[in-house]
Amino acid sequence: MGTSKHVDKGWAWVIAFAAFWTMFTVISIHRASGVFYTALMKTYGISREQAAWPFFLRKPIAFFMGTLVGVLISSFSIKTLILFGVTVGTIGMATLYFVNDILSLILIFGLFHGIGSGVVRMCNVISVNNYFSKYRTVALGIMLAGISTGAFIFPPLIELCIDEYGLRGTFLILTGIILQGFIGALLYRNLPKSEEPKPEVNAKRTSVTEFIRRRSFDTAITILENNSPNRKENSKINKPIEDANIKENIFYKAIKSLMFIFSIPMYHVIWISYAIFDISFSTFITVIVDHGMDCGIDEHQAVFFLSSLSIAELCGRLGGGWIVDLNVLSRKNFVRIGFLLMAVMFVIIPLLKNFIVLLAITAAVGILGSCILINGTPLYTEYLGLERLPLAAGSGSTISGLIGLATPKIIGYFRDSTNSYNALFYKFSAFLFLSSFLWISEPIFMKLRRSNSTVPETLAKENENVTNR
Repeated sequence: MGTSKHVDKGWAWVIAFAAFWTMFTVISIHRASGVFYTALMKTYGISREQAAWPFFLRKPIAFFMGTLVGVLISSFSIKTLILFGVTVGTIGMATLYFVNDILSLILIFGLFHGIGSGVVRMCNVISVNNYFSKYRTVALGIMLAGISTGAFIFPPLIELCIDEYGLRGTFLILTGIILQGFIGALLYRNLPKSEEPKPEVNAKRTSVTEFIRRRSFDTAITILENNSPNRKENSKINKPIEDANIKENIFYKAIKSLMFIFSIPMYHVIWISYAIFDISFSTFITVIVDHGMDCGIDEHQAVFFLSSLSIAELCGRLGGGWIVDLNVLSRKNFVRIGFLLMAVMFVIIPLLKNFIVLLAITAAVGILGSCILINGTPLYTEYLGLERLPLAAGSGSTISGLIGLATPKIIGYFRDSTNSYNALFYKFSAFLFLSSFLWISEPIFMKLRRSNSTVPETLAKENENVTNR
């Protein structure tokens, strides 16, 4: 079935669908940002820059939580972390019912939904990557299909709810939807552990007697220590010291791992290219409805851009993974082509005004974006190793989120100063071409990687295998 070793194969697919459900209920709500974007401007009479802030503040917080989960995963179970994420997301959405000003809405939505969605997303990424090997991209596609499904359902549903119950009533309904995420969270199990190496059986008598002699000596020492009168006092003194050392070791190991990760050139290629993609794609989702209205399309019709996008994403996420997992196309070539085509799409969008044509282009962006996205964490796994995935993906996302804080300012500048989003699309197109170029230059970065003398031989061999895929 293509699952990782020491894992119940049937349960691995249960985890994949649990990840789908939690992504659908907790995270996919933000995909209706285009609807909320226009609703906030109307309700509060604010500028486009202000209306974009709740969604773009959520992102860096969510991405920072990805890094924090990478550190905490060694101390807390995956189920505990994901239950925490769903709980925080629920509390945040419920609190918005009592909010009456835009500043509080920005802070509460950004903080609570950012923490909740960030924890849930990274827990799902770590779980799926650990439970699957051969069909990893397909499983990640199923997980991310939860967001696409929500992106199809929530925009028209939220628009209807806003018309009927207003923003506050809509937040209350969404609270009930997020609560359903507990159903999926309860299905999680602890991550599969690697099997400990078994001691080799030696038939020689001397080895056996030596083993018994050493064990007997260790047992005698233990008995003497237990009977020592100072045993209790020593244990009281040593226990807090040991606990402090454990906590210190967690963060020390995290810092040490991050320093190693930052020394790998391909890490920077991955996070830079995916930061460009993420900012471009999320901006597209936020402004496409408003852009359609600028083109003379009715607002209720323009909302269907989000539905078209979500259907296309769902198809791409469920089907795109098979192209890589069945070796039809290598992962790096798949990503190279994806970034290049996405750049072309962003050049074309400003030139089109017809509703049907824009609907088709939006669908094409959705398919390309989903195919690029499902290959993100597998790239971290292939180039840096599974053990470094939480910190690598989390830190890369955090940097991307911090850069994304400038997005509301960028959206407000281009739309309010030029009265259109055309220049914005052209700028993002240029950066997407840069992403494609970075992946075309991948062999050069791999040579730089191998020339670093501090690289362990095992990871160097892994990277050698990656270049041949």
